[in-house]
Amino acid sequence: MRRFLAMAAAALLGTTILLGTTTGAATAAPCTGTGPVEIISMSFNPARVVAGQSSAVTAVVQNCTNQTVNLNSDWYGLFSSPPAPGIAPGCMAIDPLPESFSLPALGQVTRTKTYPVRSGCTATDLALTFRINLSTGIIQQVAHLAIGPGASTGPCAGTAAVEISSMAFSPTTVTAGQSSTVTAVVRNCTNQAQSISSYWYGRYTSPPATDIAPGCPAIDPLVTPLNLPAGGQVTVTKVWSTFASCTATKLTITYHVSSPDGVDAQRSADLTIGHATTPPPATCAVSYVRQSEWAGGFVASVTVKNTGASPVNGWTLVFTFPGDQKITNAWNATVSQTGAVVTAKGPTYATTIAPAASVNFGFQGTWHTSDASPTSFTLNGSPCTTA
Repeated sequence: MRRFLAMAAAALLGTTILLGTTTGAATAAPCTGTGPVEIISMSFNPARVVAGQSSAVTAVVQNCTNQTVNLNSDWYGLFSSPPAPGIAPGCMAIDPLPESFSLPALGQVTRTKTYPVRSGCTATDLALTFRINLSTGIIQQVAHLAIGPGASTGPCAGTAAVEISSMAFSPTTVTAGQSSTVTAVVRNCTNQAQSISSYWYGRYTSPPATDIAPGCPAIDPLVTPLNLPAGGQVTVTKVWSTFASCTATKLTITYHVSSPDGVDAQRSADLTIGHATTPPPATCAVSYVRQSEWAGGFVASVTVKNTGASPVNGWTLVFTFPGDQKITNAWNATVSQTGAVVTAKGPTYATTIAPAASVNFGFQGTWHTSDASPTSFTLNGSPCTTA
């Protein structure tokens, strides 16, 4: 009976929807353990909503074998207000929802579902579990959705239809060559959903000079769409890179949001940039080659050469995409991505780079507006030249 009521409540709120599956290339196998199948990532987007909104959860499943496998899985979860146990008042139960799918040999499948938060739900967290039943046992992963208060708890400060209520960098100070994330909170002050445009622009300077500092790139406006729920708010984040060759001591980023009433909003945030007194010598050279590219996708190869006199043990290469690329799978290295920042670590069979020797790894990814090649790389924290 409880399960029936839960499914009926879900139908009234908006049935959980399978948005689609994506199969990765058969050459990709970024497995980290010994199991035949792994859940390599799982997250909500957006990661925070208010009651009455929805969020999509995405799980990426990897086949670590060279055989196609058929899998049985289910989703289940709990709306709660930690540390209080049990279902929060006004929230529906999420009983296991079974489904089946196939994984190609050495391939990936992306499973995506949308979960609504009913207007009367008082929970502050949705803990959702994706579980796969294997012959060798059960594997599962949990993603958390943060649930904030409703729109009525945060009135707008003025009379404009759209406001940027806050904007800040984290961290607020970095060393040249590092990155920082700027976060802006945009509020819809009307009772109608808004689909508007926004854009970022900025400038690297060395105050009191107002011109772009030597060695620094220009930042042209980057336009992005923005959907605002009625009376609600959206948190927008973007990672900004600094460069070892850039002499600027400050990065000022401005976020501009259009408004249906013609009263646009904008806000700026400053990032302080420090510089090492004596930059570490370059002991590596990196070659980044885009092997193929098509509308929305690409394949790239990266070669890292040790130009120093000593071996590099346990190598880690870090670089930042200047475009909006997202890596979907990789080979010959363990590759992770946070925003635009990519970290590649040597596999267990190739953790050392001898003097004058090189290692090579590759990856496949997607892009939307720009597939520009990265130009700045660090190996174990030291900057590399580009070959």
